[in-house]
Amino acid sequence: MHDPLISTSYFPKNNYVACAVTCKKKDALKLVNDSKFQNEIQQVGISKFHYEQLAKYHYYKDIQRNLEPVVVLHEDNGINANLIRLLITSSIHQSNLIRMSWNFRHYNHVTYYTDGSVQNLGNLNIKSASAWIEISTVTPTSYTTAISNEWTSSTKAELIALVTALITAPAHSQVDIYLDSKAVIEKFKSLAKYVDTFKYTRDQLKESYSSLCLWYMTFVIMERLDLKVILHKVKAHSGNVFNDMVDQLAKDACLLEETISFAPTAYYKVAPMYKNTEIQTNLRRFVKDIQAADHINDFIALNRNFKYSYHRIDWLNTFNIIKGDSPSMNTDFKSSYKMSKKVRLLTEELPTLDFLTHTKPEVYNNQWLCPFCNNKEDFNHIWTCSYHIERMQGIVASSKTILRSRLFLIVENLKEDNIELNNILDHGSW
Repeated sequence: MHDPLISTSYFPKNNYVACAVTCKKKDALKLVNDSKFQNEIQQVGISKFHYEQLAKYHYYKDIQRNLEPVVVLHEDNGINANLIRLLITSSIHQSNLIRMSWNFRHYNHVTYYTDGSVQNLGNLNIKSASAWIEISTVTPTSYTTAISNEWTSSTKAELIALVTALITAPAHSQVDIYLDSKAVIEKFKSLAKYVDTFKYTRDQLKESYSSLCLWYMTFVIMERLDLKVILHKVKAHSGNVFNDMVDQLAKDACLLEETISFAPTAYYKVAPMYKNTEIQTNLRRFVKDIQAADHINDFIALNRNFKYSYHRIDWLNTFNIIKGDSPSMNTDFKSSYKMSKKVRLLTEELPTLDFLTHTKPEVYNNQWLCPFCNNKEDFNHIWTCSYHIERMQGIVASSKTILRSRLFLIVENLKEDNIELNNILDHGSW
């Protein structure tokens, strides 16, 4: 049955237009308001804009659109979704990244701005996060995530932003990534030069760089999705709109609670682990640090060092100072003698009369006094003996002079009235 045609009832009363084109009724738009005539001019009580919008509505409402079927998240078995599920273990980030990959599936060229942020590095409340923005779509797509605190570094934060961006890129496409991390760009180029970079397990375990797992995943993603990746260096805080935007996103993401987690053994033949945690640093350096921490713990656990357990002491730097400039692979009598003296100073075990009478009471009389001033000779007396006070003050003065000269060489624009400098020189430890 054909659609009915328009009739004279569609025209204003007594104003039938003889030249009107016959058309289908559904294609005609009737003026809905009463018409008024003045000086043979027809006036309509509705604006031209409203009629244009009404005509567009009637035109588009019956057009059959070839819409894509709605994709259900758990039914998405595309290459991006499977790769995301394989490499990323946190379910929230799996869902977010899979949904974001849908935005780019029809593109063959995508552009990302990535950045990472680390706050309070070296403190107990350290926080880090990663973020990226994709700008090829009509509305830029952004992603942010917080990062766990194991082996935190700015390079790791930048690298996680790179990995999470690449994993959403469409297969067989070119990916341009703009970032302000020179370290990531140079390492990416050096790894990309050699085809066998991740071929042998032994070479992987001997690598000196950190975040080996993340670098491995980067190249796995590139291979599986057949991506042509080009990294571009952007100068930080140079007025680039998108770089400044992603920088702020990364800083804000440090406050997020949900952190992203990865599957370290997804493609590894061997994954170095320590107490169910992946080792994301050089393996030899990690073993060395573990042994050093174990030795420091044994040292502090000694009864004679119990007094140090109440103080916050940087033991790694303390032992580096004790070691001094002596080579790590060589030993000699002179360096060993200096180290032993430093340890005795640290543990307050210099051969004073007070110490000797406790260790060898059968030899030393506890009534004996300092031979220079006839006062009790204990560890503190070494620095306060009236006979040696002038010599000690001279040593302190020369030490302050050397420290001041070294600081003026190292610190730029340092002035004599600097508050921090004066606080160091006036500290009670002198």
